Amino acid sequence: MNWYSLCKLSQIWVDRGRGDFEDNLKAIYGFEYKYAMVNSKLNATPQRKQNILNNLQQAFMEPAQNVVGVLIKTFGNWLKSHAILDPDLWARQRTISLEEEPAGLIDNIFHEYSRYARTATKSFDHTNIETQFSEFIKNAFKNINSLPVFKKFLEGILLPEQRSYLLERLESEGLAEFNSSSWKKFRTKQQAEKYIENLTLGSVDMDDLFFTFMPDEKSFAKTISTSGLENEILFEMYKVMVFPLWRDHWVRRGIKTTRETVQGIYDSLNSIDYSNLGNTSATINIAINAAHQNGSMVDYIEEEVGESGIAHVMELLTKGTYKAQWGQLAPTLKG
Repeated sequence: MNWYSLCKLSQIWVDRGRGDFEDNLKAIYGFEYKYAMVNSKLNATPQRKQNILNNLQQAFMEPAQNVVGVLIKTFGNWLKSHAILDPDLWARQRTISLEEEPAGLIDNIFHEYSRYARTATKSFDHTNIETQFSEFIKNAFKNINSLPVFKKFLEGILLPEQRSYLLERLESEGLAEFNSSSWKKFRTKQQAEKYIENLTLGSVDMDDLFFTFMPDEKSFAKTISTSGLENEILFEMYKVMVFPLWRDHWVRRGIKTTRETVQGIYDSLNSIDYSNLGNTSATINIAINAAHQNGSMVDYIEEEVGESGIAHVMELLTKGTYKAQWGQLAPTLKG
């Protein structure tokens, strides 16, 4: 059966494949090619030709909508993760995966901080995890008033233990020895007890106290994971400590311009007119071939859909590899 007969029966290459991203891409390019061939070469009455084009247009919409849906989600997530003017949005996006991989997220915040801090200071030791953890926590102490949830966590974990410890010492040592060992000058035991009762983070050696209870990143991760505050602690640490370093690093590398480009593509994807097959295909092609500072947006698309061969498929589609397959009936177009 020749192409003309297939056209009349509305059977012209309407295979939608398995429905995965790669198949949908192939379908989009295939429908676009068939549409062009029918429009330019099919010798039929205007009404019949238009009916065939309408059928192709209708068949094109499903894979196009599938692909655009994935692209909108992928580009939207990228914009959230690269929100250079919105630290809250940026930090929230970083902590989305906390419930699924809390330990991985904690490792990631140390890794990101060390990477950008090392770049900024030229001296940060990113190879030693103990130093990395220590420097991170010490910087958190410097920003403690900008980290209210972390401060609340420390007050709830550290201060009760310290109060108990000091009260035990006061009882066992007596006031005179307690004053001597603590470098204090309390005149009565009641004064010492009141001081201990009103302990604040500002009145203790936070470095010594913290690293006594949580000497490494594993103990820290374990402790905050049972506090019920881990999500908000990591959110504000990302916002206050990591975001400024990340922003400065990437602004120097042109991310502002890149983000404007990605935003433009994202806006175009959200306003696609699926009745315009050519413009829809062009917008999809621009989106898939877009680049960011570290490479191609295809990396993010592949992560989103769980497929690893999209770049190769795009290369074959761009080269026209499948045209021979799509056009094998082309010689009979004249009917």
